[in-house]
Amino acid sequence: MPQAALKVGVETKILEYALDLLPLTPYAARINRQNMAEARRRIGKRDPNDVDVLALALHLGLPLWSNDRDFDEAGIEYLTTARLLAMFFGASPR
Repeated sequence: MPQAALKVGVETKILEYALDLLPLTPYAARINRQNMAEARRRIGKRDPNDVDVLALALHLGLPLWSNDRDFDEAGIEYLTTARLLAMFFGASPR
């Protein structure tokens, strides 16, 4: 967490507070089943460990939050931590 806070120029405690405010919803594995084949086609060869999370993102129609470059070619929008934090706190001065 401290590295992410440094990356965007905010205090660690502020970042932790902001993350605590995120609405998190657990989803059952069965939710992903209808999109597993498509997710496997898109990313399975590059990183099989990412298939489940991609299937959920496809099901929800939402971007992913990940720093994993494997999603570059998955045909889905994803937000890096730096980009997400910049959306909350503005771009960090360079």
